[in-house]
Amino acid sequence: MKSICRLLAVLFILAAVLSACSAGQPDQTVQQAYTVTVTDAEGNPIPGVMVQLCLDACYPGVTDADGRAEFPIPEADYKVSLLTVPEGYTYSADTQEFHFEPGSKSLRIVLSGNG
Repeated sequence: MKSICRLLAVLFILAAVLSACSAGQPDQTVQQAYTVTVTDAEGNPIPGVMVQLCLDACYPGVTDADGRAEFPIPEADYKVSLLTVPEGYTYSADTQEFHFEPGSKSLRIVLSGNG
């Protein structure tokens, strides 16, 4: 019985210490995911495009059948880049990075070509 009481006391102290440690961490609650949609000029979705959002760290994603990649990450001013583009598609060589409009969490990138 004594050993069970000691074990419970140790577990209680450990829980209190862990709780105190996490209390000082900044709140990084995600309010809404960032969404990047990749389409052709006619608005048809382009799946399989590797996209990444970067700030201090990079967050990669791949567009789904609807041409969308979602990023449930903390709010910030991310730079968006395409890591891969399907064969037959291109985008302006002048644009290496894309940006979300201020206050927006969705971005549409239009690729040229017909795949």
